[in-house]
Amino acid sequence: MFVQTLVGAARVWWDSLPVGEIDSFEDLEAKFTLQFSQQRRHTKDRNELLHIRRRDNETAENFIVRFNKESLAIPGVTNDLACGAFLQGVNDDELLRTLYGRDGVPPTIDEILRIAKVSRNTYSRNESSSKPRSDFPNLSKTPAEILASENLKFNPPKPLKNTPNKDTSNYCEYHKGSGHDTNDCFQLKKQIEYFVKAGKLAHLVRDIKQGPPPIKKENDKGVGKRQRELNMVYADKGKGLNGVSPCSNPGCWQP
Repeated sequence: MFVQTLVGAARVWWDSLPVGEIDSFEDLEAKFTLQFSQQRRHTKDRNELLHIRRRDNETAENFIVRFNKESLAIPGVTNDLACGAFLQGVNDDELLRTLYGRDGVPPTIDEILRIAKVSRNTYSRNESSSKPRSDFPNLSKTPAEILASENLKFNPPKPLKNTPNKDTSNYCEYHKGSGHDTNDCFQLKKQIEYFVKAGKLAHLVRDIKQGPPPIKKENDKGVGKRQRELNMVYADKGKGLNGVSPCSNPGCWQP
């Protein structure tokens, strides 16, 4: 009955045993315990932390989580070793510039991981908001120019969050604060989209689809020339051409 409960690695181990390897349940218990006991788990050396590197196609956020998890499983890791291993393995230039900063690398691994998490989340949001959106209307003015020149009643913006290592080189006129550029402001773009849909910025919209250009007739080439006269004959029903009377134009007949 015990064998029927084995799954995964335990089942593979059982199936790989030679025939006749187990003589009794006590023998099975001893061999099973020896194979899968906690004492058989490999204890990692603390220097193995230096071999934790960011994998191909692994995001910085996922590496931070994995590094923290694996470092906690290695006994005897010192703070200096953890700091050096993380900086060596993260392989993210943007994040490293943030960590080295003006005051140098934070002294503890806990502070490094905290700043790294905040920095990467902020960077990801700014990166996604700065990318051109396919559904944003093509306008003849930038969001900053619209904010400054168009007489529109914009809603008050939501206040910006104060995050450490905020990029003070970019300033948003809509928020009246630093952290991102006015033209990359997500909240401002949403306001502009609303005004476009309401028809208040129709004069700035580009690439408006128009109907096909009118097809020129052949006689358009002779603009300025006298148009040719067209003589027609109208017949009264049932009378044929009998009883018709001439009209004022020569060659034109009417009933």
